[in-house]
Formats: sequence, C-alpha cells, structure tokens
Amino acid sequence: AVVQDTPGVTRDRVSYPAEWAGRRFTIVDTGGWELDVKGLDQAVATQAEVAVELADAVILVVDAQVGITATDASVVKMLRRSGKPVVLAAKVYSTY
Repeated sequence: AVVQDTPGVTRDRVSYPAEWAGRRFTIVDTGGWELDVKGLDQAVATQAEVAVELADAVILVVDAQVGITATDASVVKMLRRSGKPVVLAAKVYSTY
C-alpha cells in the first residue's frame, strides 16, 4: 500500500481496526476521489468507490481552508446515491 501522512499520497485502501463505546469497527482510509481522471488517479478513485460500496457509513473529509470544491460536490452526489449515512469532517492544516 502506498500511504503517507502527506496529502495526495495515499493510493490504496488502508484498514484500521477500532473500538469506541464498546463497539468494534473498521475505519478505511482511501486516496482522494477526483473527477474525470485516468491512469493511477483513476485507480485511486475506483478504490474509493469500492470502499463506499463496502461501507456501512462514510466519513467525508474536506479541507476547511479551501472549502467545498466542485469535486467535493460531485462526491456528495455519489454518496447520496449510495444511500449510506455520511458524516462531514473538516480538516485544518496547521504549521504550528
């Protein structure tokens, strides 16, 4: 799996077992989902779509400093069609 803490590097789905309030579950991290891409970026988008299909719920993470992009809006449409519960999380990068 190609994974790094740097934005835009994650290529594969990565699963993390977790437990909260006595419930066990798995969090799956995917690479970013982009529109109309080819090659490796298309493979990353496909991995994200597979993760949504397999999920019971989805956490959509957006960049709070940039705001909602056209790609984010398209992802939201896809997630609505999936019928999965979705939680929106906004991340902020800090240099402090």
